[in-house]
Amino acid sequence: MSPRRPRQKTNPTKRSDPTSAEGASTPVTTGANQKDSPSADHKSAEQPNSTILLPDQPAVAERDLDAVKLRAAEWLLAFARQKLLAQEEELALAGKAFLVSAGVNWEAVELLSIGVLGSLEECFEAYRKTGHTDRPALEYWLKDRRVENSLIGPIHNAAGVLVTLWARPLRQRTPGWLFRHAWQDTLGFFGVEVLASARPPHVLAVERLLDALALRSHGVHPVVAFGAPFDRVPPERWSELLRWGVVQATLLPVGPAASIGVFHNLRKRLRGLGRCPELWVLPPQRLTLPLGRFVAQVGGEEFLNLVRARRVALLGRKQLFLVGSVPGRREWRRASQKTEVAADQPGPRDTASAVREGRCAEANRNPSRKPPSQDEDLANRQRPHTPSTAEWLDFD
Repeated sequence: MSPRRPRQKTNPTKRSDPTSAEGASTPVTTGANQKDSPSADHKSAEQPNSTILLPDQPAVAERDLDAVKLRAAEWLLAFARQKLLAQEEELALAGKAFLVSAGVNWEAVELLSIGVLGSLEECFEAYRKTGHTDRPALEYWLKDRRVENSLIGPIHNAAGVLVTLWARPLRQRTPGWLFRHAWQDTLGFFGVEVLASARPPHVLAVERLLDALALRSHGVHPVVAFGAPFDRVPPERWSELLRWGVVQATLLPVGPAASIGVFHNLRKRLRGLGRCPELWVLPPQRLTLPLGRFVAQVGGEEFLNLVRARRVALLGRKQLFLVGSVPGRREWRRASQKTEVAADQPGPRDTASAVREGRCAEANRNPSRKPPSQDEDLANRQRPHTPSTAEWLDFD
């Protein structure tokens, strides 16, 4: 019998695995980054002290925004909205001209919760005169001087709670959109609160926030904006639409000059995605003006009729949630059969002539096919075949 080996003492420092839930010496980060790993949900469930950040609970709301800052943001929006609607200052007139030129319906602008900001000193002075003493809460939103002389509006999460503000300068040579916080990675898209409350099966999607505001002002609902070109939107954001009950989305281009390659690239990126809503596209050449101005010209109802009639399938099965029931070949065949049955039947004297006329008409409709020549055969091969509803459809 061989002698028993002495039992080795375990080192307590080696037993502490920094990657495990029990022996972790540093907090384990959880949230959106864990969605890439299949076992992320399982690991987070074993960690009682960890917090999983959902799309409708962005990190910025838990880390920075408290009740005082939210009240300051709501006051700022009300102050800016009042200045815009009053139309008493040059900046307010410039804001109205900009919105109208972008296609926004001015009669419905009060429903959009947007306004204009002048100088920061004016905002702080008005904030103090209203009895507020928490100036740092307002300074949190007005740290950047670039928000002066700009349009301003809110971005909400799925619960309808404000999570950040956007600003669009009106007097800069190179204007752009400013956001107090990065919101795309946490919310996914602008207008998520509308989907959470209504849960529509179909949604209209645009790239720019300004186009979404313009469509809303003309009664076109529901509309979401990604804040980026369609082909640059991460694939998981398209899958996120399914969470809110959306099974079909129609993509609207920014205007007639929009590149068709954006939709081709998007289709290539989403082809291997497992779960994704059915996607349709309104061809850019169907628009004669930029999107917002085009809707302002034709009206909201007429624009929806155009979308119903002119959109084409991009990805997924053909389901007509927006279009409704459109008669296809089977429906037309049934209608023609009913018409033939209801028609007067020919008499005995007219039977022979009717048969001859029917045969002639049938021969004219379906002539005997001749073998195609070499040129015709080559032309038929080069002619594009009609794709199925899941394939790319030509814009022409």
